[in-house]
Amino acid sequence: MTVKARSLQDLQPLRKALADAAAREAERLRERQEAARRARLGKLYYRPPGGESWADVALRLRSFLSELRDVRHRYQQDFVDQCAQWLGAFANDGDVPVAGRWAILGAAESLSEAVAAGALRQPDAEAELQRLIVDTVNRAR
Repeated sequence: MTVKARSLQDLQPLRKALADAAAREAERLRERQEAARRARLGKLYYRPPGGESWADVALRLRSFLSELRDVRHRYQQDFVDQCAQWLGAFANDGDVPVAGRWAILGAAESLSEAVAAGALRQPDAEAELQRLIVDTVNRAR
């Protein structure tokens, strides 16, 4: 091996060390620039590389909740409309008032939540809902 080749081999660790140091310094510079951008934009609007900001998340969540409210309202309206058919046969004029049907829905939801929370036993909730339905139909007679 020649002296020149040997000298080049001796420089390889130095080249690697310099490349590693340059890469570390470039990463530190990127981190400082990102920290400055984060400080300038603030916590709400800062979007990390490849990520999303809190504002982005809030917009997606708002859209999802709006869609969820729409679905819930359609479900509720369908239930109230269906109650008119189910219970109408038991009412004198064939119709249970809309307010009464909405009251049944609200009671059913509240009683379900109470059972799920352990505040009420399921048979007690079912009996109470049945009484409410019978009373609502009887008022329509």
